[in-house]
Parts: sequence; C-alpha cells; structure tokens
Amino acid sequence: MNKNKNSLLGGTLLILSVVVVGWFVFLYAGLHTGDTPDVLRTAIKELKNSKEAADVVKRAWLLAQQAGAYEFATDIEQTTYYPPALTNVGRHARVEHLHIEGKTNSATQNFEMAIWQGGSVLNRDSAFEVRAEGDKAFGRRHGGDWQEIEDFTGLFAPNRDMLAYLHGIKNVREVNVDLQNYRKFNFSVDGPAFAEYMRLQLEDQLRKEGKLPLGVSLGTPQVYRDMVGNGELWLAASGLPVSLNISLEFPQKSDGSRIKAVIHTDFSNFSTEQIAGKNGYLAGFISSTSAPTWIAERATRILQDGWQKVGMQFVLGALCSAALALLVAFGRRPKVYAAFSLTVIVAMVVSPLLRSAQVAAFSREQAAAQAEANARDERLQAQQNLETQVYGPEWDGTQSPLENIDANTDGSTMPTPQPVLSVSTHSPASSVLDPAILAAVTTDSDKDGVPDADEPAICRGSSDCDNDTLTDLQEYRLGTSLDNVDSDGDNLRDDLEVKGFLIGGRRWYSNPLAADTNRDGLPDTLECWGDNVRPAVYPSNQPCTIDSDSDGVPDIFAYDNDGDGVDDKVDYAPFYKSSEVYNYENAFSLQVDGLTPYEPLFVDFQIVPTSPNQLSYARNVLDWPVNDTEGQIQRTKDTTFATGKPEGQYLPSDENGDLRLVPLVEITIPATDASNLLPTTRTLAVNRGGVGYKKVETGSGSQKKTEYKIWLRAKIELRGDNGTTALTFAGLTDDSGADISVDRVKIFKSSCPVKEGTTPEYHKDSTTKSGDGWSLGNVNLPSILDGKHVLMFEQGSGGNMLTACIPLGDVPNGKLPAGWMFDTASLSSYGINLRDVVDAQGEVTNILAYVPANVGTGMTGGEKQFFSARMAYMPANVTSLG
Repeated sequence: MNKNKNSLLGGTLLILSVVVVGWFVFLYAGLHTGDTPDVLRTAIKELKNSKEAADVVKRAWLLAQQAGAYEFATDIEQTTYYPPALTNVGRHARVEHLHIEGKTNSATQNFEMAIWQGGSVLNRDSAFEVRAEGDKAFGRRHGGDWQEIEDFTGLFAPNRDMLAYLHGIKNVREVNVDLQNYRKFNFSVDGPAFAEYMRLQLEDQLRKEGKLPLGVSLGTPQVYRDMVGNGELWLAASGLPVSLNISLEFPQKSDGSRIKAVIHTDFSNFSTEQIAGKNGYLAGFISSTSAPTWIAERATRILQDGWQKVGMQFVLGALCSAALALLVAFGRRPKVYAAFSLTVIVAMVVSPLLRSAQVAAFSREQAAAQAEANARDERLQAQQNLETQVYGPEWDGTQSPLENIDANTDGSTMPTPQPVLSVSTHSPASSVLDPAILAAVTTDSDKDGVPDADEPAICRGSSDCDNDTLTDLQEYRLGTSLDNVDSDGDNLRDDLEVKGFLIGGRRWYSNPLAADTNRDGLPDTLECWGDNVRPAVYPSNQPCTIDSDSDGVPDIFAYDNDGDGVDDKVDYAPFYKSSEVYNYENAFSLQVDGLTPYEPLFVDFQIVPTSPNQLSYARNVLDWPVNDTEGQIQRTKDTTFATGKPEGQYLPSDENGDLRLVPLVEITIPATDASNLLPTTRTLAVNRGGVGYKKVETGSGSQKKTEYKIWLRAKIELRGDNGTTALTFAGLTDDSGADISVDRVKIFKSSCPVKEGTTPEYHKDSTTKSGDGWSLGNVNLPSILDGKHVLMFEQGSGGNMLTACIPLGDVPNGKLPAGWMFDTASLSSYGINLRDVVDAQGEVTNILAYVPANVGTGMTGGEKQFFSARMAYMPANVTSLG
C-alpha cells in the first residue's frame, strides 16, 4: 500500500515538473521568437522598466544619505475640507501656504529651517525659525531667544529627511524629458509601505536608546498607512535629487474633515565630499550604477553607522562563533556541560524578569508621553473653549434655534428647572435647609416656566418681559436676556435673529448671543442691512438684506462678502469689489482730501491680481531675452544665476534665467506736487559701490586666452550737507579683501566707459586708501548725483594703468530748489525708493515711488489672496492728495 502511494506521489511530482518546465520553455521561446502575446510581453517590459526606475530612485536617496547634509527650499499647500454639515454652508475649504528654507545634517542630527507664512521671504524678520537637535526642538522669531517647542518637523520631513517619502512609493516610471542633464520619474504613494518604514525607523531609534524591550513591536501609524497620492522626482546628471513634488491625501478624520497636501521641495548643496573623501571605495558602490542596489544599501548603512560599530559587530560575531566552536569541541565534558546548562537555566529564569521590568518601564514612558499629548490636547481644547466663550459657539445658520425648544413650551412637558443653588446630599446642612431658599429656587410665581430665581424681578408677572415677541421661557432656554431686546448688543433684536430672514430662497438664522455670528471680524450690524434699508432706530427687527456677491449666502454668514477672493477679516473693503481692471494703460488714481499739513499720511493698498497664480510669482526666476540693450532692463550675456557655480551649489530655479521677480508697486507723483507730498532735506548721505577689472593673459600657444579679474572693490559714501558735498572712501580692497590704495580719483560728466581726453569736473591726485575723505566744497550733492556723472579710480600710468569706472546714479530731487533733495533715507525705512522721470528736454516731469509689496494671506493665515503695500507721505502746505 505504501509502495503504491509513493509511486503515485512520484508520478504526480514528475507531471508537475514537466508542466512547469514546459511553461518556462514556452515563455522563453515566445520572448525570443515574437510569438508571446503582446499584452504579456508589454507587461513584462513595463515590470522590468518599473524595477529599473525604482532602483534609480532608491540609489538617489542613497546618494543623498551618503552626502549626509544638504539644503532645501520647500513650498507646502495644505487644503482642509470641512465636514459635510449644514453648519459649514458658505465655508470654503481652508487653504494654507508655507514657504520653508533650511538645511539638514544626518551625521550631527541637526535640522534647521525658517518658515514663512505670508509676508516676503526677502524679509527674514517675518520668518519663524526652528532648530531640531537630537530629540528636542527649539523655535524663535528671527533674532529672538530660542525656546523649546514640540517637534513638528515630522509632519513634512519624517525622520527629519525631506526625501523620506521616497520609501513609500510604487509604480515608479521614468518620463522622457527634453533636458540633457536631468531625469524625471513619476510614482504613486504607497501608504502601507511608508507606514512600515516609519515603524521600523522608530523601533530602530528606540532600540539605540535602549528603550524598546526585546520582542516588543510597534504598530504602524494609521495617518501614513491610509494616505494616498502621487508625485514626481527630478534627478541631476550626478544622480542626486534636484526637485521632489508630492501630492498627498490623508485619511478622513472622525469628524468628517479631510486634508490634502502638496509639497514641492528643491534640493541643493549636497556635501558629498564630506564622506566620499574618507570612504571613497564605499561611496563608489553607492554612486556606481553597475553595483546592485542591495550592495549600495549595505554600503550606505556602513557609512551611516561608522566603522566602529561595524567593527564591534564583527568582534561580537567572532566571539559568538568561537564560543560555539568551543561548545561543540568540549561540550561533552561534564564540567562544560554543567556550566552550559546552568547558564541556560539562569538565562531562562532571569531574562523574562528583566524583560518584564523593561516592558514595564517602556509602558510607563509611553503612558507619560501619552499623558503629555493629552495635556497638550487639553490646553488646545481650553483655548478653543475660551474662543467659544468670547465669540460664542459654532452657529448653524440654517437651523432654527426655536425648533428644539418650542416642543417644550407647554408647562406640562417642560423639564424640571435646575435650581441655582446645588445642595450636596452628604451635607449635614441639607436636613436643615431654609425652606424659603428652597422655595426661591423652585418657585415660578407667574407660571411662565422660568423659576423666580432665574427671572429678573421686573419680569415676574410678564410672559414677555422685554416685548421682543419671544416668551420669557423661550429666551430662558435660548440663553438670551429676558429684559433686553438685544442680548448681544449687535443692534439686531433677539426675535429677528432666532426667527430668521429669507435670502436666496432660504431662511437664515443669526446668533442672538454673538455680535459677530460667523466670526469674520465684522459685526452683524454691518453685515445685515444695506445702506438703502438701514433702519433709523436700533435695535431693529428689520430683516437682513445684504448679499454683496449675490451668491445666495447672506453677508452675515459669508467669509468673503464681496466675492473678490479676499477674506473679510483681512479685506480693506469687505463690501466693495471693483469691476475695473487696472493696468499700465488704465492706472489707478487716488484722491485724498482733508489732510493735515506736516502730519504723516500712510496709504495702504490691497491688490488682487486677475490671476491668483500671480501671487506665487514672487521670488521666481525668469529668463530675459538676450541682446536686449534698450529700456530699463538690459541683457547682453546669455547667463543665469547658476552660471559659474558648481552643480549642486545652487537652487534648480537659478538655472531658469537671470531675472528674479520681486513685487513692487509703482506710484507716479507729478514733480510739481512731489515737494508738498514727500519729505525733503538738505542733508543726505548715500552709498555707492563698484568693481574694477583688469585683463590677465593665461596659458600659452593655442591655450592662450584673456580673462578679466577684479583688481578693485570700492565702497564710497557721498554726503550732502547744506550745499556742500564730501566723499568718504569706506572701503578700497582687492578681490581677496586686502586693503589697497589708488593714485587718483576723478569725477566726470560722462557715462562708463569715459572717452579718452575727457576733462574731469573734479579730481583728487593724491594717494587714496580706505578711510580717506575728499571734500568737494560748495557743491550741491544733486549736481553730481544727477544720473550723468561717474567716479573714476586710477592706478599706475601709461599702458599699465588700471581704471575702475562707477556710475554715481541719481538722487531724486524733482523740481526742488538747488541743494534740496527728497529724504530717501527716511523713506528707505519703509522700503520705498524714488526715481526722477525726465522728458526729452531733460526736465523732471514725475517722481516714481517704488513700494515693496508683500503677499497677504486669508483669515486662516495660509491662503495667498492679495498683495499689500504701504506708501508714506508727508504733506506740506496742502490739504489734499491726488
């Protein structure tokens, strides 16, 4: 019987083997003869390509890990969608933007960054700085004191690595791009894989710290496990990451809200030399595409752990191997056997005890951490409760407040009133409580449903004390005042607010306990009535009528009344949306009357571009046309911000061109009016600077070439003081920073380069060095700072003479009297610059003021919605502007 069974089993195995071999032969033959179905062949090819693409992406991350340190610039757009509920009618999704610049160093576990939320990245003072070291994080406003804060860097840089999301990707595929030195890869986000990576990283960190007991495993974070998304990665020719774009959607929260995030990061300044110099052969395994990826991973691990740890692991392995060999060789000897048995017994008894103690300590630590997290949540909840006390609870404008209370207007179904005075049943005094006190808290003398203890004395005997058509019982249950027709003081009667009004074919109900129902910073009084129906007497029961943008949502519930894209809380004109589109041909004109002479006037501008995308143009790099030699902006060389910099030492956007967009508002002021609108002075100091080049012959023969090198860097201060002018040479150095002297200094009425034979208007023929001065005497500063003069430095003579020509530019003075200038120093504190505009005859016609424009954000502090600018005026002898 057994023999038959064995024969049957052997035959079955033989048949299966033949079938498997046959399939392999079929596939092999098909792949090489073209007989394989196209679908199968395509699938195999795509699988192979995806595997190769995934290996390239993984190697890019390994190269970044090898570098250990790099810099990054990140833009984050987070969109929060409110739960689908009636209370959220009229609420748009909350969009928040963050711009982050920083650097990370995995070797030292340092992570530094500056965060901007609105404002201008050019202004470091508007940034919040964060520094993470070890397991702690510190934050401060720029220039302030560091304070320990909760480490939130893991929200966008898990494990303090901006590339960590590459551990949770799938379906990687390379996309062909028409760029010679770059490669692009698209991928999908693999939530479970990334959650597993985060779990392993956290476990590894806890083991290194000796906090994770043996045999204890952590769970995977649900927020990562259930996230989905996609992205793209750009790599340089070196294989290092250049740019990473990821779009993520996180799982829906228990309250129904959900979050989407778009993260764009540019990488630069990878310090590859730092490690490769000492471990070049290991680094070669990482950078070489011929080495298998698993070898590159092992090499990266060795570089991260260091040779000391690898050596310790090797020694430990050798000792264990030696002990095992000795045990095999001498294990049968009684003494060795007894010692081994005793060791095993002790280990089996003691190890569980030690492990239990470690598990208990770990549990206590986790409980403490959870308690701390709960405490933070409680503090946050307390803050929210405080806001609720100040602003009132979240209000559902579509739900009638009277519906839930009118069911109990009949005294027979009214719930038992709660006494004001609560008496403990354990108090001995409860048995001797004064019957008069007990009667006061339960008696309702006028039978209106409101206990006498909760009813003002003047209201007893009346069912509607304040005559607002709401019964005292209704107001008692609503929480409104029984003897005040307008409980929240917003000039809307309580009955109007709770009985509602019709707009857009729907009845709306405002909050009788909050003067600002939707908390948009505008009181209900302003958002209820239009000027044509505004009541003459307050409080009023006149129904609300305003729907400024006619979207069916009344202003009292809208967060953007006029629909101009700017939230009411930050809108300078929340009820007005201009239909006019202003541009260069159709400029905005401003007229202001009623000015007080010699008192400063500040005019704030709020600008909404026709395309919201323009708000993101700030700081972008563009490419100006080559050989443009006319106009305000000129370009003769085909260079970019990245020209001359080694790869990896600049941001990817620097290669886009040579023009960086900095938003400014240009204001034109007639020259005849400028003297009465702008601050003026006869004392002003301005700074100028420039460089001088010399020709240097390098190489020889066919390799001979001419290069231009800097021989002089100059910094000059020109000071005008009541009709006199003096120069101070603040710095005269060579390219290395060493002080040098020049033989002569001249001022020409010319442009650079100065034609040979031109006579200087002023000249200084003595040796000049850093710190020296030069007085021009009774010369008005504007007469040489008129845009027509240059400063010339000379060293040597004849054919060996070196020169440096520096344009002196213009100090705006419009049509001011001789010696007078606009006080650009006081205006510069606001970032304002001025420029004279002249006509064909050289006469000044206008003064142009350039005012810095900041990016403004919405009421959440994150969504970019507008540009804002502030112009400073100093009216003199005028009462109007325009």
